[in-house]
Amino acid sequence: MPTNNPGHRNVVVHRRLKPALLNGRVQKMARRALAALGTASASEIMDWTYARLPLHGRRRTCDHSRATTRALRQIGARRLHRGPGRGRPYVWTCQEPPVRFPAARRGAALDRNKDVRSAVGLLRQAKERAIPR
Repeated sequence: MPTNNPGHRNVVVHRRLKPALLNGRVQKMARRALAALGTASASEIMDWTYARLPLHGRRRTCDHSRATTRALRQIGARRLHRGPGRGRPYVWTCQEPPVRFPAARRGAALDRNKDVRSAVGLLRQAKERAIPR
């Protein structure tokens, strides 16, 4: 929306293209858990993603499990194998850091097409290096 202020600058130009991409609360905590543990089962990762539930006297539900599994898939974690024990949980690992879109540059006009092209190239490279399912 235009303003009457002649010194007003368009701040939309300086924003990232997808600011929420790989930036959710559960995604961040799952990434931290895999960075700290290396390989872990979904229940061990849920101990990290929902650490405050026991403090409030609450238990984890199937919705928490589903959200953690979805976050692990979104950050690029891979299932290694089925673990031993009751329920045989999947063991997850994150071999490569997730691909991030380039951040906007401050003070310069943003060439969005160039940034999108470079991000698409990064995604193609990540798919080529990925382990087949």
